[in-house]
Amino acid sequence: MEGWIKIHRQSINSSVWKNAKTWYIWCWCLMKATHAPVKFPFNGQDVELKPGEFVTGRTKALKELKNCSVQNYKTAIEYLKSTSRITTKVTNKFTIISICKWEQYQSQVTSKLTIKVNNQPPATNQPLTTYKNNKNIKNNKKLLPKKTNPLMLTRGQCQAYLQEFPGLTLEELKEQRLKCNNHMGMSSSDYTNPGLFFKGWLRQFMDEKRQKEFANRKMKEYPEISEEQRQRNIKRLSKIKTKLKGVI
Repeated sequence: MEGWIKIHRQSINSSVWKNAKTWYIWCWCLMKATHAPVKFPFNGQDVELKPGEFVTGRTKALKELKNCSVQNYKTAIEYLKSTSRITTKVTNKFTIISICKWEQYQSQVTSKLTIKVNNQPPATNQPLTTYKNNKNIKNNKKLLPKKTNPLMLTRGQCQAYLQEFPGLTLEELKEQRLKCNNHMGMSSSDYTNPGLFFKGWLRQFMDEKRQKEFANRKMKEYPEISEEQRQRNIKRLSKIKTKLKGVI
């Protein structure tokens, strides 16, 4: 696999960047996608891929994604779908993953690509994939933030979110809505379904909140003590040990 892909610096402000596994799998998708149309035979039928698409399967993906569990893979793929970064087309043999807005960010190429595909079927049961990541020219054009309509919540929607996410307060819901709107306004991504993205945003917020609450509970169970208190405890234990010796 040759060539390179573009990754905008604004990615560091995206929600995908915040989760190492999701970012890992997102970059894997970008690197697997073909830069030009490709057609190949598989199980007696022709499979066609457009720029920004690639063929994979869960077993094959996990072999390529080192130190990635099935749950990591499923969670990341579902999140990338919910944030309109990818779409998937599942068959009984394989899955075609498509990168959304591929042409907008990755299509600047200098040379025409000629793809030659072997007409013979592959030796294994995996589809033959030819990925021609041909060299791209440098593009100095900056990706400007997209104009996204701010997400507004009705009273009924607020109640629905509070029921769906136990432990979420109304104040937290309002605060996260503002943060999510700010993020979508600054991002270069085109959020076609802001409501679905906000639900994923809340899910991540609640996961982080539970982790903090768990850590706080552990801190209360095992509170930190001063050096002075530690020395007093040692003296008390020594006295108790002396008394026990006399009893025993």
